[in-house]
Amino acid sequence: MRAALIVIGVIFSIFFLMHRCSQSRTSSSTVQNTPIEQRQQVLDQIVLLQPIKQYATKDYEELVQVANGTAQSSEVAAAVKSTLWWKLRNIVEARADDEGQQRWAKAYLQQLYDARSQGNCFPISFPLYSRTTVDENRELLQPSTQRQSAQALTYILTHHDGIRTAGDSMQASEGWASVSDKLVRDYGDDANLINVGETAKDKRRQCDVVISAFEYMLALPDAQQGQVIRWMLHNHIAIAVF
Repeated sequence: MRAALIVIGVIFSIFFLMHRCSQSRTSSSTVQNTPIEQRQQVLDQIVLLQPIKQYATKDYEELVQVANGTAQSSEVAAAVKSTLWWKLRNIVEARADDEGQQRWAKAYLQQLYDARSQGNCFPISFPLYSRTTVDENRELLQPSTQRQSAQALTYILTHHDGIRTAGDSMQASEGWASVSDKLVRDYGDDANLINVGETAKDKRRQCDVVISAFEYMLALPDAQQGQVIRWMLHNHIAIAVF
């Protein structure tokens, strides 16, 4: 009888310990999955947000406030996307020096290549009109392209004293005229697809025109590139959030 009681006691102790361990694991899991943690996980997945987190603290804190203001963690990426898009436009179009804009233009061209190979170029070629999510944009791009874009953004955020070519954002430069002539030569009337946006019927052809425009622009002599790229980035939005 005494032996039976000892066995029962041992079994009870084992079940008690198993229950405590289960509670401990549950408690730990709960701590790791608080709403704040969930929102932070979403923010950490946005590639173009990471250079801002490291080098533009004030902008990042504002974006965190936007994220924390959402009702559900599933809404974070969509809420942050709009604010981040405007910030990235200001950084790339207004704050970048010539070298930074050239690096961004090269990274953007690679984004276009990737998106075209995926058969869905429009979210990258005309992000102003796109309704794709941050995750959907990221899935269009190779990891190496994502890194190249983040590195270009990092350069812009960490270099403030480079050459900034002056130019009229409303008036196309002479260098752009040569790019435009090549587009007309290669695409005829379809060269105008670069100005059409979401109403273009042939999005693949439109993507080809945008790609060629950036290729020709980046092939210009160095003395002309700065002014042409600055004008182009002002007039053709080249910022897709991923």
